[in-house]
Amino acid sequence: MKTAVAGAHAARGNGVSPLAGGAPVINNPDAALAAFLRWVDDRTQREPTLAAYVLAGLSGAGIDDRRQLLAARVPRVIARGLRGLSDGVSWQLRRTLVETAPNEVAISLTDQAAEASPAWALRELLAEIAPAEVAASLQGLDDETAWALRELLYDRVPDAVMASLALLDGARAWRWRERWIRDRGTLESAVAGYVTARAAARSVTGLDADRAWAIRKAARAAAPVPAIASLLGLSSDRAWRWRERMLGRAPKTVLSTIAGLDEGRAWAMRVAMASNCREAIDSLFGLDHPTAWELRDTCLELWPACVAKSLGVLVCGARGRELLNRALTLFPGNISLLKQAAGVAAGTNLHSTVMAA
Repeated sequence: MKTAVAGAHAARGNGVSPLAGGAPVINNPDAALAAFLRWVDDRTQREPTLAAYVLAGLSGAGIDDRRQLLAARVPRVIARGLRGLSDGVSWQLRRTLVETAPNEVAISLTDQAAEASPAWALRELLAEIAPAEVAASLQGLDDETAWALRELLYDRVPDAVMASLALLDGARAWRWRERWIRDRGTLESAVAGYVTARAAARSVTGLDADRAWAIRKAARAAAPVPAIASLLGLSSDRAWRWRERMLGRAPKTVLSTIAGLDEGRAWAMRVAMASNCREAIDSLFGLDHPTAWELRDTCLELWPACVAKSLGVLVCGARGRELLNRALTLFPGNISLLKQAAGVAAGTNLHSTVMAA
């Protein structure tokens, strides 16, 4: 494994800019946070959109005042960067930006933010303005309020409501899938075009029942990538046959579906693809496994920011912190790596993958 990855190092640059001589040493998260904030401050005047973009997914000390400053200049970028965040400042920003960036605020109500009390008030406010985005924010939610909102939105954005059924395998969810298909005649006619096929495939994400596979297979012809993406977390033999068949044609999508899987076929696929596709490293998020640590070590110089992001809560342990500090020492000018380390120092939620690299 190390030989293959080492060969890739020589063939591909890391996209980093070493700090100038005399610059502060960056070898721990606190130093990284300071360097990251200097970078953001430098870009804020000249390139506010870029400055706001790199703040996406972050919150906490030193970050929040800069998000608030940029919200007035590039509201849509800041609002989009709130995705999944559930801290007090993020909710304050959503309320501030709800009129200038309604679509982005609606789509941000996912992950940690999806079921928080303020999310429901915002969904009610935005249902008329951004119905598709509000429907998308309901993905995986199975409570009465979510179903009532789906009913309200269905006539306006039926495909978005259909897609929001991802991860739901209960009888109620299946009645909604059947309703959507019935409204279009047959399953075959329902998935004849890309947009509807994508909605159908997304609706069975993470589901392994035979009727989920019937929809997945029907949608594959018009929307092959969403159909593959719907294999997220599945470990059945037929899921693996699809992955193996499509790995060469859609490696990033295939690898995204094995995130968190701790089984032999997943590890073999990661080892085979790590030197060519950083999504193999992304799929290690939070995994404390000997092969995971070996892949992180061998890919550190190839994908330093991805390796840092893959640690998740493991960065709180001695081994994870040592790996992060080593990455910072090697690549102190890599802004994506600085962002990951800044998130650690600022206290951004390490259980979530929303902090984009």
